[in-house]
Amino acid sequence: MLLRDNLIARNYTIIGEFSCAGHNTNSFLKIFGGINKNRPNEKDLIQAKSFAFDIINKRWYKYEYYL
Repeated sequence: MLLRDNLIARNYTIIGEFSCAGHNTNSFLKIFGGINKNRPNEKDLIQAKSFAFDIINKRWYKYEYYL
């Protein structure tokens, strides 16, 4: 079961999702040195930072609305 599904099953509200590729050396990929080498990279980190700021801004907007 995915983390998202677990959270929804426990009545959490999902306000956003972010994912990026990561270096993967599972199973037979070890033979080839893995896939997605050098990931997450600088571009991925910039996108993660942007996502985090968007979530923070949405949260504070909702908080101010209820004051």
